[in-house]
Amino acid sequence: MSIYSADNPNGPGRLPVSSTPLVGRESQVAQVLEILNWPDVSLLTLTGTGGVGKTRLALEVARRLESQFADGVVFVQLSLLAEASLVLPTIAKALGLRESDRPTVQVVQEFLASRQMLVVLDNFEHLLEAAGIVSDVLRASHDVTFLVTSRSRLKLYGEHEFAVPPLTLPTPEDPEGEAVKLFLERVRAIQPSFVLSADKLTVLGEICRRLDGLPLAIELAAARVRLLPPKTLLDRLGNRLKLLSDGARDLPSRQQTLRATLDWSYSLLSPPEQQLFARLAVFVGGWSLEAAEAVCRLEDDVDVFEGLTSLVEKSLVQHFVDDEARFSMLETLHEYALEKLLERGELTLLRQRHAAYSLGQCRKACLEMREGDQVAWLERMSVSKPNILAAMRYCLEHDTEKVGSFARYLGWMWSLKAEYAPLPLLEEALKTTLSEKARGWVLFAVGILVFRRGGFEQAIQVANESLLAFQAQGEATGEAYARLVLAMGFGPSDPEAFGRFNRENLADALERHDHWLITITSNQLGMVAIAQQDFDLARQHFTRSAPLAEQSGDFALAVFAQLGLAAVACFENNLLRAEQCVGQAMRAARPIHMPSQMALCLEGFAAVAALRGHGARAVQLIGAAEAYRKATNVMPSFEQRIFQWCLTPLEAQLGATFEQSLEAGRAMPLEAAIAFALEAGDDRVLESAPTLPRRAITDLTPRELEVLKLLASGLSNKQIAAKLGIGVYTINDHASSIFSKLGVPNRAAATRYALERGLG
Repeated sequence: MSIYSADNPNGPGRLPVSSTPLVGRESQVAQVLEILNWPDVSLLTLTGTGGVGKTRLALEVARRLESQFADGVVFVQLSLLAEASLVLPTIAKALGLRESDRPTVQVVQEFLASRQMLVVLDNFEHLLEAAGIVSDVLRASHDVTFLVTSRSRLKLYGEHEFAVPPLTLPTPEDPEGEAVKLFLERVRAIQPSFVLSADKLTVLGEICRRLDGLPLAIELAAARVRLLPPKTLLDRLGNRLKLLSDGARDLPSRQQTLRATLDWSYSLLSPPEQQLFARLAVFVGGWSLEAAEAVCRLEDDVDVFEGLTSLVEKSLVQHFVDDEARFSMLETLHEYALEKLLERGELTLLRQRHAAYSLGQCRKACLEMREGDQVAWLERMSVSKPNILAAMRYCLEHDTEKVGSFARYLGWMWSLKAEYAPLPLLEEALKTTLSEKARGWVLFAVGILVFRRGGFEQAIQVANESLLAFQAQGEATGEAYARLVLAMGFGPSDPEAFGRFNRENLADALERHDHWLITITSNQLGMVAIAQQDFDLARQHFTRSAPLAEQSGDFALAVFAQLGLAAVACFENNLLRAEQCVGQAMRAARPIHMPSQMALCLEGFAAVAALRGHGARAVQLIGAAEAYRKATNVMPSFEQRIFQWCLTPLEAQLGATFEQSLEAGRAMPLEAAIAFALEAGDDRVLESAPTLPRRAITDLTPRELEVLKLLASGLSNKQIAAKLGIGVYTINDHASSIFSKLGVPNRAAATRYALERGLG
């Protein structure tokens, strides 16, 4: 066996030798080796943005495959070639072939026809016109495999693509991740005395996040530690393109600075692609195809769909397939694109268009969330949050009145989702000159947000100001919203005022046929009736609100209506009906991920458990609800009272075990608590059942124990498989074995078993 290499100073028989070890990448090496083992793979292209480590990965794979290819491994460096016509002669030279009078392609085909060989073509992206040569050679070579590195695929029939990801970033399970491990490796090469502390580890993790886990950027940053302590380096990463320069002299010039690497990629784009790439910098955190077309196409001067397709193929834009086509850009690329947008003189225009589009989407969301498409729009607004905040910042600087429109359309949603990020922008807007109408809506949004996190007195004060602003303008809808916040602010301390403001709103809503306002005020008046032990009146209110919420598709209001009906059923001791209502509420609450509703659902299940005589279970669910509210910074308000009457006696009933059960519940992750709550009513494993499983935890294998811990943390089987790097079917088998060995019937019971033994 012989190994040939073009432009290799080490001579034939050796691949280029790396001066530093490969850090991480075991998962990607294994995946590439597996793909190359598939019998139908003759061409595999490793794609990825510049500096992501495609070449290093290809070299490691080639080294591990040396013994698998009888006729050797050939490494062909293409980065220095200026013309596509030089690709074939360069391959021939690497194979050790001499020039002849016959066509070079024929000579190469004949040479490879009877050989089993791996040919690595490195840096193909600027020579894509020569892709047909690879196809010609492959057609005549049945046992030759090409492994190509390129920033875009070759677009050949039968080509397989592997997108090389950035290095993994720190996680709670792996505080360093591959990225920090690489940083440390390179720092210690120039500063052997470098000592890692907990504070430095946190800083290095943030540096690597800011650098998107790109190996080249991390190596360039690590070289700066010679002069800059990590904290100072982090503070200077605002202009990473300028800071990350002066790479090793023996690297290609395009890899000696981060900017040079990006310049190389940018130079390979056509003018329309360069134009679109720059304009996409106006987005923050990601965008949809619809958004890109609305914002980036000026008088049909660019085909956004075709342009995005090309930018994805060239690894400058990332594509995620969800409910809609969404795209994003690494922050390093985003900074570079923003520079290009400034150079083109289009930044101001694009920001205006971006703000207008974002505001239009918010208005559309506000309308359609009340017309049956709430879940989809809540998700869309959630993923659009960075863009919405960016648009609000722009309006705060250039058109403050529009901040009032953002507040009007999204204030209620922000409250339900416990989304406090807009609050500083809203408070800043109040310091500017606003019309009374805009001021009223900003005050409304501030009031509902401070209420949600427990600032009840401040909410009352702000809502009063909002009400006065709307009254000055004769804005009836705004007045109703302000009264709504007033009522909620008074809820924890003054039930009479809570009821009075809601009755005023209900009368107004009925007169104006405002179904949304009728629904929410009926829900709140039903809660007042429960607190006053008037369950007949409560049933009337919730019976009115429940069908209205269901008809409009407003999951948030439907949850409160069903929980109110559950509380009435609890009072009537109709526990099966109560459990059905809470179950309906939970099924409605889970898709919208709203903390206040989720916590109240857990308390609804706690109420049913308490009335069934299962106090410890009830207290665990109370503890889980309490922990979830704390984690999401949501304070319980008046709605918590609907189950209070049947939960308050539990402390006296349980005595010393009350605190123990409460702590056990507080330790439950949300998904584990939901699974615990949803175990079927009469079939569930209750406190009276034996507490020990038929077999001991020592029967589990180390891998099964690892899977059990991840089950208890609330991860799904697919998430566990991804985390452990093994197949879903394997995890399914592990889970079945765990259930069998522990003598438990299902995932929820296994989760409880693990949590009770401190394995969560």
